[in-house]
Amino acid sequence: MAARLAEGGQAADNAVLEAVTSHWQEAPERPSVAEPVAPYVRPATPEVRTFTPETARQAIENDWMYQAGNKPDLTREIARTRALAARLGLAAEGLDGVAEWTIY
Repeated sequence: MAARLAEGGQAADNAVLEAVTSHWQEAPERPSVAEPVAPYVRPATPEVRTFTPETARQAIENDWMYQAGNKPDLTREIARTRALAARLGLAAEGLDGVAEWTIY
């Protein structure tokens, strides 16, 4: 190997590559025939839906529970709300009107 490294060029590159890869584990072969493929679904924007206030509230609560891993932590949620309020430049007493904001 030392002689091949001294030669330089392609011989040196091959010597280094062989030295590095000689101890690599063999990668398992990937299936090459009959590998299942997901069906193609044409991308589309879902239709606009109108929710009743109760249905909208339930959808938001379900999403929140999913994001919280069905284990909501009130202390953590209050800390996140305060951090968001600070980023928005609101004092704690300024949060009362936030629920009335219209967000698009």
